[in-house]
Amino acid sequence: MPRRVWKTAQRVAVHRFSGSHTKDSESQALEKLRVWMKQNQLKEAGAAFSAYYDPPWTPGFMRRNEVLVPVEKEP
Repeated sequence: MPRRVWKTAQRVAVHRFSGSHTKDSESQALEKLRVWMKQNQLKEAGAAFSAYYDPPWTPGFMRRNEVLVPVEKEP
């Protein structure tokens, strides 16, 4: 059963990906996000987490998923 998790406001870097949310697809998306963060000199400020926006009966190619990583605020 899906659950909602409330988080406090924070600055995050996000990578959107489609398809089923498997460990492999999430780790690939997270790696792409970390490469982008490094290129843009953003530092992680917490553990990565994921967000899924579609019900389970949505076809994989139409699903919208995200991996998010909290980042440090700019000085």
